[in-house]
Amino acid sequence: MLALVAAFLVTGALAQGWLDSVRDLDGQGRIREALTRLEDEPARLAGDPEARLLRGVLLAKLGRTAEAREICQRLILEHPDMPEGYNNLAVMHAAAGDYDTAIEILKQGLATHPSYRTTYDNLTKVYGKLAGEAYSKALGDERIDAEPLRLALIKGLVQMPAGASGATPGRQEPVARRPDAAVDVSPMVPAPSAPRPAAESPVTAAPAEVDDGQTASAIWRAVQSWADAWSGKRADVYLSFYDSQFVPPGGGSRAQWENLRRRRLAAPGYIKISLALLEIERPAPDRAMARFVQSYESDRFRDTVTKALEMVPSAAGWRIVAERVEEEGSPE
Repeated sequence: MLALVAAFLVTGALAQGWLDSVRDLDGQGRIREALTRLEDEPARLAGDPEARLLRGVLLAKLGRTAEAREICQRLILEHPDMPEGYNNLAVMHAAAGDYDTAIEILKQGLATHPSYRTTYDNLTKVYGKLAGEAYSKALGDERIDAEPLRLALIKGLVQMPAGASGATPGRQEPVARRPDAAVDVSPMVPAPSAPRPAAESPVTAAPAEVDDGQTASAIWRAVQSWADAWSGKRADVYLSFYDSQFVPPGGGSRAQWENLRRRRLAAPGYIKISLALLEIERPAPDRAMARFVQSYESDRFRDTVTKALEMVPSAAGWRIVAERVEEEGSPE
């Protein structure tokens, strides 16, 4: 028993030393070298959530935000009680100017531990940004402050109180392992000065009641691809995610509904769909219910709603058989 405990402690110390060396390279501005050191040991990287979190930070600092977002999404999917993934994903949304989604994700992160200081500070700053913009508009100044938010990514896991809500046993104190666990990355991705067509569609996956990790991932990818096709105004691809059993909401024929959807995809100059707080339920082996917060933005309309998609497996993957808005105000 003593030998096993000693081996465990040595292994943990070696792993922490490996991450410390990566952080040291990052601190010296040798970000690519730090990333290479992490990626040179794929087996160790895959099995260490903290290493994966750090890899996401390095990718974000290099401007590879799509890859960084995917890492955060996977961490949330696999470890929904860890606030670090929520925080970092929200920072990347805010850096791209998607403040509504950032707020929702930060609130979800705080739900895992209400006293998580970095996440709380980031949420306060996003609210302050929106309040400043609203105040300027109220005074008749339509110019939006281009000053980037100074939000912080988290580079390492923190220790949580054992009795904290959502905390993992053994994570003791809400104090970072290293003083540089949080790093300002607001210059990482400048907020867009003008709308950009075919924007990426990030999804935050934090499913509940998922019986199979692979199935959950397949459903998550289908929902993300559906949103990507909508953002890209690719009508044929978008409509392909609706199963032959799909019944249009409100009645009417499938052909009429498809024609309406094609017109609505073609009309705006651009469309941006952002999804957050995805939850997946499996009421039956051949059914899944995906619920999420959907933010729609175009040059004509902007809104945020809660949406539910009922999905079934098919030869082409998971497909939609029913779609409904659970809050009013949808761009549908």
